[in-house]
Amino acid sequence: MLYTDACIYFIIGIFTIGFPLFISAIGRLDDRYESALITDIFRKENIWEYFTFFLYASVFATGLHVLVAFVTIGNNSGNVDSHVWPIIVTGSILYFLTLGLIVNFGRFVALILVYYSAERLINHFKARSDNEQHVYFRSLADILYVAIKKEDESVIITLTSEFGIRFARFRQLAPPGPVVYPAAFYDFQYKVIRDTIANKSAKINALRFSATDGTWLLGSFQHTEISVDTYRWLWYNLLLMVESDSDNLILGYWKMADQYMTFGLDKIREPFTNDAAQQELNRAEALKREEERKRFLQFHYALGGLLLYRKKYDVIRRMFLFSNSTPPRYELLPESINTIIEAYLKFTSRFDMELWPITAKYPFPEMEGTAADEAIRDRIALYLALLLLRLYTLQSPYYGVKYVIQPAIPPSQADKQVYIDNMLYLVKDLQQLLGDHELLKVLEYDIINPGWCVLNNKPYPPKLIEDFIQKLKDAFALQEMVQEMVPEKVAAFKTSSTDILTQRFTQLGVLGNATPITRNYQDNELRGTRQLMDKSAFAANQAVHNMNYDTFLAEGLMLQLKQDVALSIQSRVSTSYLVRKADFVDALKRLNIKPDKHSIISFGLDNDELLKDLAAAGISLPERDLIVMPPDAFDSRIFYRVILVLDKSKLPSILHLPLPQELIAKYHLEAYSEPFNFYGSVIDLNADPVLRAQLGNIPGVDLDKSVLLTLDYRLVLRWYNDTAITQLGIYDEFIQKGFPNSHSDVKPIS
Repeated sequence: MLYTDACIYFIIGIFTIGFPLFISAIGRLDDRYESALITDIFRKENIWEYFTFFLYASVFATGLHVLVAFVTIGNNSGNVDSHVWPIIVTGSILYFLTLGLIVNFGRFVALILVYYSAERLINHFKARSDNEQHVYFRSLADILYVAIKKEDESVIITLTSEFGIRFARFRQLAPPGPVVYPAAFYDFQYKVIRDTIANKSAKINALRFSATDGTWLLGSFQHTEISVDTYRWLWYNLLLMVESDSDNLILGYWKMADQYMTFGLDKIREPFTNDAAQQELNRAEALKREEERKRFLQFHYALGGLLLYRKKYDVIRRMFLFSNSTPPRYELLPESINTIIEAYLKFTSRFDMELWPITAKYPFPEMEGTAADEAIRDRIALYLALLLLRLYTLQSPYYGVKYVIQPAIPPSQADKQVYIDNMLYLVKDLQQLLGDHELLKVLEYDIINPGWCVLNNKPYPPKLIEDFIQKLKDAFALQEMVQEMVPEKVAAFKTSSTDILTQRFTQLGVLGNATPITRNYQDNELRGTRQLMDKSAFAANQAVHNMNYDTFLAEGLMLQLKQDVALSIQSRVSTSYLVRKADFVDALKRLNIKPDKHSIISFGLDNDELLKDLAAAGISLPERDLIVMPPDAFDSRIFYRVILVLDKSKLPSILHLPLPQELIAKYHLEAYSEPFNFYGSVIDLNADPVLRAQLGNIPGVDLDKSVLLTLDYRLVLRWYNDTAITQLGIYDEFIQKGFPNSHSDVKPIS
C-alpha cells in the first residue's frame, strides 16, 4: 500500500534523522541561556509532549502494520484479498498517526524556533501565568543574565520594561501592610546589580540604573509600606554598589529615595472633622506615616555611616548638595539639630531593642564578631555628627530662620539624664570630624573653625554641645527641686503602708488581754519612723525608677516592730529551758500546765505536731486556745521553735493610742487607719520651707530635692508588773550553742 509506505518512510526519517537533531537542539538550549530551568520548561511544553507521543505511537503503529502484513500474507498466500482487512485497519491507524505526527512536527519546529529567538521566547513566557515557584519570572531573569553578558541591547530594553511592570503589578495586588516580595524577586534584582556593575558597557545603562535606583522595590511616586525583607535587600544592594565603587549608582539611588520621601512618604495632614471616630482614624494614619518616615530616614543614616566608613567623601558631598526643588529641600537630610540629636541617641543607645543587633539590620563589610555592633553604631553616630556640621553651612531661604540653635531641653528627667550621659560622645565625634582635614576639604567644611564661627555669630560645634550639656544639668537640678509629686504615687504609698501595718497590727492582736489592765502595770511604747528620700521617687518621668518606693518604709518599720515586740515579750521571761526534741513531751509534763489557767504561745512550731505533743503530755488544749504567732510576726533570732507559758490573766494589753495634735500638725499627718491610730505623710520639703528650716542642714542630703516620709503610731504593750513567762524551746545543735537542759531540769510553773 503506497500511502503506508510513504508514512513508514516519513516516520523512519523523523526518528532516525530529525529526532536526534531535535534532541541536540534542546540540549543546546542549556548552553544558549545557561538555564536548566528553561530547558525543563521546554520539556514540559504540551507541543513537545504531543510530538513525542505521536512519534512513539507512529513507530509502534509501523511495527504493528508490518507484522500484521507479514503474518497475513504468509498464512494466506493463495487468498490474500479475503483476509486483507487487518492490513487495512493497521494501515489506517498508521496513516492517521502519521498525519498527527506531521502536524505536531510542524508545531514542534515552530516551538524550537521560538526558544531559539530570545525576543519570541520572552513574548512566549510573558503570555504565561506564573505559579508559586515563579518559574517564568526566573526564566525571564535567566534570559536577561545572558543578554547582559552578550550586551544584547534589544533584549535588555524589553526585559527592563517587563520586570518594572512585574514589580509594580505585585505591589498593586499585594494585601494591605508591608509589601514582601517573593524571594525570586529579591534574588533577581541582586544578581542584576551584580552583573551590570561588572559590565561597564553603555548598552546596559538603562537596566543598570533601573536595577540600582530602588524603583523596582519602592516605586516612584506611590506609597509603598516597606517590609523588613525589602529593607534588608535594599541594604545588600547598596553594599554591592559601595564595595564596587559605583558612586554614580549610589547617587542615583539617593535621588530616587529623595523623590520617594517627597511623594511616596509625604506627611499626612489630618483633615478637620467633627466625627470623633474619624479624627482618631486620621490621627492613627498620620502617626503611622510618621513612623514610616522615621524608619526610612534611619535607613539612610545607616547608609551615610557606611559611606563615611568607606571614605566615600565625594559621594557624601554630592548627596549633601542634591535637591529636587527650589528653594532647595533635603528630604533625607535633617535640618533641625533636635532631629539629629534624637537620631544620635537612638543609634548610641545600647538598650534600644529595635536596633538590636544592628549587625543584622545594617551589616558593614569587614566588621564581624562581638565588637561589630558597637563599631557600626559608632560609624553611624559619626555620620549624624557630620550632619550637625552640615547645618553650619546651610543658608536659610527664609528671613530669621537659623539652623544652628541651642537644642531643646527634653521635658522629662529620664530624657534629660539620657542626654547628659550621651552628649559627651557627640562632643568627641565633632572633635574627631573637625580634625579630619581630608573629609573637611572634600565637603568644603574646612571653613568651620573658632574664628569663622565668631564672625558668623555661631557657637563652635563642640562648644555648642558642651553648653547644652551644662544647661541640661542645670535644668535637671532645678527640676529635682521644683517638680511636683504625682498624686497617684503618694496614694500608692498610703495604700501600701496601710496594708502592711494593718496586717501586722492584726497579727499582734492575738496576744491581747481581753481584760483591761488598769493598775500595777508597765508600758512598753513602740513608735513609728520618719525618713528622707529623693523626691524623684514620687515624681513622674524620672531618670531612674525607684522600686518599692511605696513599701520600703513600712516594710523596714515592720522588721523593727517584730524585733521590738519580741524584746518586750522576752523582757517578761523569768524562766527558760532548752531541751532536745526527744525530751520535749517529758518537759511539758513537768511544767504542770493547766489549760484553764495558762495560755500557751507558739513561735515557729508545727501546730499539729505541737498539739500531739501536748496531748501526749496529758494537756488537753483545744486548737482554738493555742496562740500561734505567724512566722512574719516575730523575730526568729529571739524566739526560735519555742513555746511561752504564762497565766491567762497576765497577757499584755495591746493599745493603739492617738498621736499628739501638735505632732500631727507639724508633719501634716493623715490618718491611715483609725482603728489602729497610725498616721502617715509625704512632705515635699521644697514646698514646706518652715519644716525644711527645722530639719537644718544634713550632710550629704539636699533637702530641697527631698521628701520627708512619715509613718507614726503609738503601739503600747501594757504588762502587769508581776508577769512571769516560762519559755520552753527545742534544742537545735546546728543553731544553738552550749548544752541543752535535761527534762529533769524543768520545774513546774508555780
